[in-house]
Amino acid sequence: MPRRFDGYCCQGRNFKHSKGRGLIDASYSTVSAAQTALNQANGILNEIGETAYVKTSFGMQIPFMPVIYKMADKGTLMLDASVSVVALGRVVSDEIKIVGTDLQTDTSFTAKTATDVKVGLGYSQSVWENSNGMLVAGAKANVH
Repeated sequence: MPRRFDGYCCQGRNFKHSKGRGLIDASYSTVSAAQTALNQANGILNEIGETAYVKTSFGMQIPFMPVIYKMADKGTLMLDASVSVVALGRVVSDEIKIVGTDLQTDTSFTAKTATDVKVGLGYSQSVWENSNGMLVAGAKANVH
């Protein structure tokens, strides 16, 4: 059963009906008036479905990380862990239909998320020193 599209997201300058209400919220007295609004609303909805999306990402270190351990042979061992999350949401547009004198659609919103946990183990050691400083070499392997 089609749900009535609330039209509240369609209150921008091009989405208003001449009577000040949204295209979808308005009631039409004739089929031709509803058809005109239908054509305009389908154009707007198709453009939103093709171009509009919301994307957000978040990342953080695991508490008390990295853990660094200085070894007796002057090397340093490091354990590191972090987590990141990405979320993407977009409109899945569907055709708007005339039902009596109302406009209805099955347009929906979909969201996708992804999570990544990264654990890294590294080792470094001083390879050259003089009075001006030192050169440190090391490697780190990450597992996702």
